[in-house]
Amino acid sequence: LLLALLEWMRRQPTLEVYAAALTGGNIRERFEAQGPLLVLDEALSPGDSKRNGDKVIFDFCSGPPDVVLANTVVTGKLHALAEMEGVPVVTFVHELEQSILRFAGEEVWQMARDRSCMLLAASPAVFANLERRGVPAERMRVTHDYIRAEVSEDLFLRVGPGSDTASRAAYRKSLNLPEEGILVFGCGSLDWRKGPD
Repeated sequence: LLLALLEWMRRQPTLEVYAAALTGGNIRERFEAQGPLLVLDEALSPGDSKRNGDKVIFDFCSGPPDVVLANTVVTGKLHALAEMEGVPVVTFVHELEQSILRFAGEEVWQMARDRSCMLLAASPAVFANLERRGVPAERMRVTHDYIRAEVSEDLFLRVGPGSDTASRAAYRKSLNLPEEGILVFGCGSLDWRKGPD
Protein backbone atom coordinates (compact mmCIF):
# COMPACT_ATOMS: atom_id res chain seq x y z
CA LEU A 1 0.00 0.00 0.00
CA LEU A 2 2.65 2.51 0.99
CA LEU A 3 4.67 1.97 -2.19
CA ALA A 4 1.59 2.52 -4.38
CA LEU A 5 0.57 5.60 -2.41
CA LEU A 6 4.10 6.98 -2.52
CA GLU A 7 4.27 6.43 -6.28
CA TRP A 8 0.94 8.21 -6.77
CA MET A 9 1.82 11.11 -4.46
CA ARG A 10 5.15 11.71 -6.16
CA ARG A 11 3.34 12.06 -9.51
CA GLN A 12 1.23 14.94 -8.12
CA PRO A 13 2.82 18.22 -9.21
CA THR A 14 1.64 20.12 -6.13
CA LEU A 15 3.09 17.67 -3.57
CA GLU A 16 6.63 17.46 -2.28
CA VAL A 17 6.91 13.96 -0.79
CA TYR A 18 9.71 12.53 1.36
CA ALA A 19 9.97 8.94 2.56
CA ALA A 20 11.53 7.79 5.82
CA ALA A 21 11.85 4.34 7.33
CA LEU A 22 12.80 3.20 10.81
CA THR A 23 15.08 0.50 9.32
CA GLY A 24 16.23 -0.53 5.85
CA GLY A 25 13.91 -3.53 5.48
CA ASN A 26 13.72 -6.16 2.77
CA ILE A 27 12.06 -3.91 0.15
CA ARG A 28 14.32 -0.92 0.68
CA GLU A 29 15.38 -0.89 -2.99
CA ARG A 30 11.76 -0.51 -4.10
CA PHE A 31 11.38 2.56 -1.88
CA GLU A 32 14.69 4.01 -3.07
CA ALA A 33 13.54 3.54 -6.68
CA GLN A 34 10.71 5.98 -5.87
CA GLY A 35 13.11 8.69 -4.70
CA PRO A 36 15.22 9.69 -1.70
CA LEU A 37 14.76 7.58 1.44
CA LEU A 38 15.84 8.51 4.97
CA VAL A 39 16.65 5.40 7.03
CA LEU A 40 16.50 6.57 10.62
CA ASP A 41 18.48 3.76 12.27
CA GLU A 42 21.37 4.69 9.95
CA ALA A 43 21.00 8.46 10.34
CA LEU A 44 20.67 8.52 14.14
CA SER A 45 22.89 7.12 16.85
CA PRO A 46 21.55 5.33 19.95
CA GLY A 47 20.94 7.90 22.64
CA ASP A 48 20.51 10.84 20.24
CA SER A 49 18.18 13.52 21.58
CA LYS A 50 14.76 14.15 20.07
CA ARG A 51 16.12 17.53 19.01
CA ASN A 52 18.78 15.76 16.91
CA GLY A 53 16.06 13.48 15.50
CA ASP A 54 14.10 16.58 14.48
CA LYS A 55 17.22 18.07 12.87
CA VAL A 56 17.90 14.93 10.80
CA ILE A 57 14.28 14.75 9.61
CA PHE A 58 13.95 18.50 8.98
CA ASP A 59 17.26 18.57 7.06
CA PHE A 60 16.09 15.66 4.91
CA CYS A 61 12.74 17.38 4.22
CA SER A 62 14.26 20.87 3.84
CA GLY A 63 12.22 22.00 6.85
CA PRO A 64 9.45 20.62 9.03
CA PRO A 65 7.01 18.40 7.10
CA ASP A 66 3.41 19.62 6.76
CA VAL A 67 2.11 16.18 7.73
CA VAL A 68 3.51 12.73 8.51
CA LEU A 69 1.73 9.63 7.19
CA ALA A 70 2.82 6.65 9.29
CA ASN A 71 2.11 3.28 7.67
CA THR A 72 1.88 1.15 10.82
CA VAL A 73 1.53 1.57 14.59
CA VAL A 74 5.12 0.30 14.82
CA THR A 75 6.21 3.73 13.58
CA GLY A 76 5.18 4.96 17.01
CA LYS A 77 8.91 4.36 17.64
CA LEU A 78 9.48 7.49 15.56
CA HIS A 79 8.02 9.58 18.39
CA ALA A 80 10.77 8.35 20.70
CA LEU A 81 13.32 9.61 18.13
CA ALA A 82 11.87 13.00 17.18
CA GLU A 83 9.43 15.48 18.69
CA MET A 84 8.24 17.22 15.50
CA GLU A 85 6.17 19.61 17.57
CA GLY A 86 3.17 20.94 15.68
CA VAL A 87 3.47 18.44 12.79
CA PRO A 88 0.22 16.47 12.39
CA VAL A 89 0.60 12.69 12.19
CA VAL A 90 -1.89 10.39 10.46
CA THR A 91 -1.29 6.70 11.21
CA PHE A 92 -2.54 3.91 8.95
CA VAL A 93 -3.30 0.99 11.27
CA HIS A 94 -3.20 -2.45 9.62
CA GLU A 95 -2.67 -4.40 12.85
CA LEU A 96 -5.21 -6.23 14.95
CA GLU A 97 -4.69 -6.80 18.67
CA GLN A 98 -2.13 -9.61 18.59
CA SER A 99 0.00 -7.80 16.02
CA ILE A 100 -0.11 -4.56 18.01
CA LEU A 101 1.15 -6.43 21.05
CA ARG A 102 3.70 -8.50 19.13
CA PHE A 103 5.22 -5.93 16.78
CA ALA A 104 4.67 -2.60 18.52
CA GLY A 105 4.12 -3.33 22.20
CA GLU A 106 2.02 -1.24 24.53
CA GLU A 107 4.47 1.67 24.90
CA VAL A 108 5.00 2.12 21.14
CA TRP A 109 1.26 1.74 20.52
CA GLN A 110 0.52 4.48 23.05
CA MET A 111 3.05 6.82 21.40
CA ALA A 112 1.43 6.19 18.00
CA ARG A 113 -2.08 6.65 19.39
CA ASP A 114 -1.32 9.77 21.42
CA ARG A 115 0.70 11.51 18.71
CA SER A 116 -1.71 10.77 15.83
CA CYS A 117 -4.44 13.26 15.03
CA MET A 118 -6.15 10.61 12.88
CA LEU A 119 -5.97 6.82 12.72
CA LEU A 120 -6.89 5.16 9.42
CA ALA A 121 -8.15 1.64 10.14
CA ALA A 122 -7.46 -0.87 7.34
CA SER A 123 -10.75 -2.69 7.98
CA PRO A 124 -13.88 -2.60 10.17
CA ALA A 125 -12.23 -5.24 12.39
CA VAL A 126 -9.22 -2.95 12.97
CA PHE A 127 -11.61 -0.05 13.68
CA ALA A 128 -13.48 -2.16 16.27
CA ASN A 129 -10.21 -3.20 17.91
CA LEU A 130 -9.10 0.42 18.17
CA GLU A 131 -12.46 1.30 19.74
CA ARG A 132 -11.90 -1.48 22.30
CA ARG A 133 -8.54 0.14 23.00
CA GLY A 134 -10.35 3.38 23.79
CA VAL A 135 -9.75 5.40 20.62
CA PRO A 136 -12.74 7.70 20.02
CA ALA A 137 -14.59 7.00 16.77
CA GLU A 138 -14.18 10.63 15.64
CA ARG A 139 -10.38 10.14 15.52
CA MET A 140 -10.67 7.17 13.13
CA ARG A 141 -11.78 6.35 9.59
CA VAL A 142 -11.99 2.98 7.86
CA THR A 143 -9.73 3.17 4.81
CA HIS A 144 -9.58 -0.25 3.20
CA ASP A 145 -6.16 -1.70 2.60
CA TYR A 146 -5.31 -3.10 -0.80
CA ILE A 147 -2.51 -4.69 -2.74
CA ARG A 148 -2.00 -3.60 -6.33
CA ALA A 149 -2.07 -6.65 -8.59
CA GLU A 150 0.97 -6.82 -10.80
CA VAL A 151 -0.09 -9.30 -13.47
CA SER A 152 0.99 -8.71 -17.03
CA GLU A 153 -1.76 -8.28 -19.60
CA ASP A 154 -0.16 -11.07 -21.66
CA LEU A 155 -0.31 -13.52 -18.77
CA PHE A 156 -3.90 -12.53 -17.96
CA LEU A 157 -4.96 -13.14 -21.58
CA ARG A 158 -3.19 -16.52 -21.66
CA VAL A 159 -4.50 -17.95 -18.37
CA GLY A 160 -7.22 -15.61 -17.04
CA PRO A 161 -11.00 -15.92 -17.40
CA GLY A 162 -11.96 -16.73 -20.96
CA SER A 163 -8.59 -18.24 -21.88
CA ASP A 164 -8.53 -21.64 -23.51
CA THR A 165 -7.92 -24.88 -21.63
CA ALA A 166 -4.70 -25.67 -23.52
CA SER A 167 -3.12 -22.34 -22.53
CA ARG A 168 -4.00 -22.84 -18.87
CA ALA A 169 -2.67 -26.42 -18.96
CA ALA A 170 0.60 -25.26 -20.56
CA TYR A 171 1.04 -22.55 -17.94
CA ARG A 172 0.37 -25.01 -15.10
CA LYS A 173 2.94 -27.36 -16.62
CA SER A 174 5.52 -24.52 -16.84
CA LEU A 175 5.06 -24.04 -13.08
CA ASN A 176 5.33 -27.79 -12.44
CA LEU A 177 1.71 -27.93 -11.21
CA PRO A 178 -0.79 -30.73 -11.85
CA GLU A 179 -3.08 -30.24 -14.85
CA GLU A 180 -6.22 -30.88 -12.78
CA GLY A 181 -7.19 -29.96 -9.26
CA ILE A 182 -7.72 -26.95 -7.10
CA LEU A 183 -4.81 -24.72 -6.20
CA VAL A 184 -4.80 -23.28 -2.70
CA PHE A 185 -2.47 -20.39 -1.98
CA GLY A 186 -2.10 -17.54 0.44
CA CYS A 187 -0.69 -14.07 0.60
CA GLY A 188 1.30 -12.66 3.49
CA SER A 189 3.62 -14.01 6.09
CA LEU A 190 3.49 -17.64 7.20
CA ASP A 191 2.33 -16.84 10.70
CA TRP A 192 -0.40 -18.26 12.90
CA ARG A 193 -2.19 -14.90 12.87
CA LYS A 194 -2.78 -15.32 9.11
CA GLY A 195 -4.75 -18.53 9.75
CA PRO A 196 -2.82 -20.95 7.51
CA ASP A 197 -4.29 -23.89 9.40
